[in-house]
Amino acid sequence: MAEYLKEHKQITIVEGERRALKLSLAGVLAVGLQGVWSFSQKSRGAIMLPQLQQILHLVKNLRVEVCFDADYKDKPKVASAIFHFMTALTDEGVQPVYVALPGPGKGVDDYLLEHSVDD
Repeated sequence: MAEYLKEHKQITIVEGERRALKLSLAGVLAVGLQGVWSFSQKSRGAIMLPQLQQILHLVKNLRVEVCFDADYKDKPKVASAIFHFMTALTDEGVQPVYVALPGPGKGVDDYLLEHSVDD
C-alpha cells in the first residue's frame, strides 16, 4: 500500500469492505469502513483511529476521497458523521474531497454497475 500511495498519492475511503474491494478491482486504492462512524472509537469522540492516522501520514499531500453511501441525503445522522469525518481528516492535515454519488443506487458498488471510475 505504501508504494502505491507514494506513486499515486490518492486513496478513497468508502462505507463497507465490499465496496472497497469493488473499487480496488477497478484500479482504485480504497479503504472500507464498517460504517460512517467507524473512523473513530466511541469512547474517544470524533478522533481518528490510529490505523487510519498511519495510512494518512504515509505520504505528504495525499489526496483523500470520501465516498460514502448516498443515503446521507435522507439520514441526518449519516450527514453528521460525514461532517465529523471530514473535519477529523482536515485535523490530520489532509484536504479531503467528498465524492457525492448521484444515485439511485446506494453505494459506489451500485454506481460502478453502470459507470466507470472515470465518470
